[in-house]
Amino acid sequence: MMTTILICNVGNHDIDAPAEYLPERDPEQRGPLPERLRAMHLMGIYEQASKYIDLTLIRKAIRHVEDETGALPDQIILIASNQDDERFKPMDTIVTADLIKRLIIDRYRIDPERIEIRLIRDEQSGHSPADYDGVMRSMERDLADLRSIFPDARYYLEVTGGTPAMTTSLLIAGTKVLGKQAIPIYITKASEMAYSLNTGRQLLRHTVQEVVFSDLSIYSYGSAWRTFEENHDLFRDHQSESLQQLIAALLSYADQRLNLDFQSCRRSLSGKDGAAGGRHRVAISRLYAEVATTDAHWMLREVFWGAKIKFDRGEYADFVGRIFRFQEGCLRYLADDLNVKFTDETGKEFDRAWVEQDASLHKKLLRGEELVLWADRPNLNKVISYLAKKVENTAAQEARKGLTQIEALVDLRNRTQIAHGFTGLSKQVLADYFRLTKDKIKAGEHVDASEADQIIEEMRTIYAQMMAETIGDNPFDAINLLIRTIFSTEATR
Repeated sequence: MMTTILICNVGNHDIDAPAEYLPERDPEQRGPLPERLRAMHLMGIYEQASKYIDLTLIRKAIRHVEDETGALPDQIILIASNQDDERFKPMDTIVTADLIKRLIIDRYRIDPERIEIRLIRDEQSGHSPADYDGVMRSMERDLADLRSIFPDARYYLEVTGGTPAMTTSLLIAGTKVLGKQAIPIYITKASEMAYSLNTGRQLLRHTVQEVVFSDLSIYSYGSAWRTFEENHDLFRDHQSESLQQLIAALLSYADQRLNLDFQSCRRSLSGKDGAAGGRHRVAISRLYAEVATTDAHWMLREVFWGAKIKFDRGEYADFVGRIFRFQEGCLRYLADDLNVKFTDETGKEFDRAWVEQDASLHKKLLRGEELVLWADRPNLNKVISYLAKKVENTAAQEARKGLTQIEALVDLRNRTQIAHGFTGLSKQVLADYFRLTKDKIKAGEHVDASEADQIIEEMRTIYAQMMAETIGDNPFDAINLLIRTIFSTEATR
């Protein structure tokens, strides 16, 4: 059975008693009775006054927990003040909390060990209950401590009592530290009913949404998906179930697309176009179509943007892996554009008859007396270089030169953990391999690490030379915009 904990701020409106049980007042005194004096007086006449003292707020909170769970709270935490400054001590509620604890024990037959008084503790502010920063620090510490003791509890936060700083801090700190386990409740003197506040869920929902948006900004779709899946119930009052399913599908789609898993992309979006009455059907259909029919232009753009994302995130092992795929894809595209003939669709070997009909090409592929027909990257490079010059294809020649410029990075990929070795990667290493020869690297030379930024620009240039068009905009930005738009939509069920 789940543990329930009621946390109550204690203020000067938490107890009430008939005037005849309160201390006499000086006629010249203005304002309310000092809280400490009132509570001390009632404690002094507890036996005769206790049955007339009203727990104006906390009794309603206890009843609310009992109504919702069928039992009294397992633990009750009373948060009170006891300041250093003598000027403000008369208004502190530490004695009031002692009085409330005694009344609860007597009236509800609750074990005293189940009721705890915690004080606002913040040296910097002198333990002031009016200092927002100090109270927030104190409550964050106490709530974190409680959660470590009761990690799976349900926490009812009675935020009405106490100072405005205590009310605000319990609400915000409770939402921050306890998350969905926090249930804020609000009580008024005029009503016997305690009200559940949506404020805590709204704060938490806003926090979750900002985390998702932060992940979108760095294209961390897997993380965004997990955050949303774990907290999607917070959005049920603002998003229909179909919209929630669509958001999850789009996050999965983006993650799969970044990993070039286009079949899974299509599966993620299939059947999701009807969400919110089809409001986003055109955008969903466009995203589906983008991964349904892929050509070399499109594939190379996807590899480029994936590489740039990985570079910007500092995921350099994945980055050099995508450079490898980019160079390979470019070489294959140039080979097709220059009408290179292979034995079959896999493109693993050059067609012997095609090679042998060109004496110069035949000579380039000889290794001793043996004709090497294996179409690996070095041989593809030889064939493309020869044919581009032969037919005077300037664009292909320039693109091949650019591919040669990033060749060392492709070789670097083979020495990392994603291939055959354990070479560590950093921006400095990328810059050195991009700008320096292997001999200079072995000699310990370095270039400025910012030179690595030019790798992306070189890839962009290679694409433009081959395709006679710019690489265009990042497609993942359009996906992010759609997800943000859906989040901001107040959908009807």
